[in-house]
Amino acid sequence: AGEPEARRDESAAEKPDAGLIENRLGTLLDLLRRFRRLASRERDKLDDLERKTLLADLLARAPILEAEVEVLPTVDRPDHALRVLEDFETAFPDHRKLMARVWRARLIAYRRLGRLDDAARALPAYLATDPQDALPTLQTLYDTLAAEIDRCEREKDAPCGEADAALALLLARQIHQWVEDPGHHEPAPRRRAASIQLAEAFLRAGKAGDARAVFESLAHRSEGGRPAEASADRLEPRVDMGLAESLYRLGELRKALPRFNRLARRLPPSDPLRWRALLRDLQCRIALNEPPETIIKVIDQQERLFPELGGADLAAEFHKLRRTAERKLSEGP
Repeated sequence: AGEPEARRDESAAEKPDAGLIENRLGTLLDLLRRFRRLASRERDKLDDLERKTLLADLLARAPILEAEVEVLPTVDRPDHALRVLEDFETAFPDHRKLMARVWRARLIAYRRLGRLDDAARALPAYLATDPQDALPTLQTLYDTLAAEIDRCEREKDAPCGEADAALALLLARQIHQWVEDPGHHEPAPRRRAASIQLAEAFLRAGKAGDARAVFESLAHRSEGGRPAEASADRLEPRVDMGLAESLYRLGELRKALPRFNRLARRLPPSDPLRWRALLRDLQCRIALNEPPETIIKVIDQQERLFPELGGADLAAEFHKLRRTAERKLSEGP
C-alpha cells in the first residue's frame, strides 16, 4: 500500500505548483520595484565613481528583468512590460549592450497584445538611431524565433503560434528594408542574404506566394546582383530548396519535383537539406500517383545505406511515407 502512495508523492513533487510559482514571481517583481526606488535615491548620494557606475548598471538591468517577468506566460502582463521599458533609451543611454533584451521583451509584449503594427512603427526609429547595434540585435531575435518555429514544425505536437511566424516576418522585413536602402551601402552578398531570409520568413508565415516571388527573383540573379546564367550546374541550396518548397505548398508539384530531385541527387548525405529534399521528392511522386513500389524501393535503399535517414524526425516522415506507399500498393491500381 505504501509503494503506490510513494509514487503519487514523487509524481506530485515533479509537478510544479503553479500557485507557488506565481506567488514567488510576484515577490520578485515587488523586490525589483523596491530596489529601483531605493537605488535611484542612493545613486544620487554616492561620490565613489566605481560604486556609482555599478549601481547605474544594476538600475538599467532591473526594469529589463521586471519586463521579462511580466511577459512570462505565468504572469502575462505585457502592457506592464511595455510601460516599464517605455523610457529605457532616455533613462539609460549608455547601456546599448542591453538593447537586445529590451527589444526581446518589447516584441514579446507587442505580440501578446496583438500590436505588431506598433512594433513595425517603433523598430525603424531604433534602427535609424543605432544601426550598428540594432541590426545584430534584430538578427539575433529573428534567428531565435526562426529556430523555435522550425523546432515546432518538426515536433508536430508542439504549439506553433501564428504570432511567432508573424513576428519573425516583421523582423525579416525590417532587416531587409534596411540593407536594401541604397543610402546604407550594404554589399551585394549581405543584401542577398537578407532577401533569402525574407523569403524563408514568408514561408514560415504561410505566405508561399510571396516566398515564391522572392525566391524566383533570387534564382535569376547571381550573388553579385547581376542576372544569373541558366545552368543545370548552378546550385544555391537555400534558394533552390526555398523555391521548390514554395511551389510544393502552392500545389505545383510537377514544377517542384525536378527541383527537389536535383537537390537530393547533388547534395551530400551529410547535408540535412539533402534529406528534406529527398522526402519532398518522394512526397511529390506519391501525390502524382507514381508507382508506389518505386517509392518503397528508394526508401529501403536509402535506409540500408544511411540507417539514420537524416535524423529521427525525418526518419519518422520517411517511414510514414513508406506505409502510405505500401497501402497504395496493396489497394492496387
